[in-house]
Amino acid sequence: MLYFKQGSPKIKLDSKSEIENYVRTSSKNSPDSSIYEVPFNTYLDFWFLSFCIGVHRNSKDTDSKLDVLTGMKEALFNKEELVQMMAIIAIEESKDPLILKDGIKVFKIANEYAASGTTILLNNLKNSKDPLNTINEVIKDFIPKD
Repeated sequence: MLYFKQGSPKIKLDSKSEIENYVRTSSKNSPDSSIYEVPFNTYLDFWFLSFCIGVHRNSKDTDSKLDVLTGMKEALFNKEELVQMMAIIAIEESKDPLILKDGIKVFKIANEYAASGTTILLNNLKNSKDPLNTINEVIKDFIPKD
């Protein structure tokens, strides 16, 4: 299993309180909240979809201040497929497979994509009366049109 000793998934500091509205494990919500109202189980789930959106749109945010949330890194390494996706993107971005020896660089790339994707995702969720459906619409953008 791939594991990076250094680096960590980070969320946009200026978006943290807004992200909390959509995460069941945040202090604002109950774990029993409806998936239709609070569609993400964890901050990592939100972060990973944001990462995917950033990658899909080839959009990175290199300027935002980022914040580490306790437990996100540990949760990430329990999901090997997410770590593998980060590794593939880091290799593609750097054109150097040896980047995997430097977790800080791998996470820098992933966090820049996630920060950009966070802005896109939150802009779509803003004023949405049906967050789950809004997320489905964002994901449909990933599917190539015939």
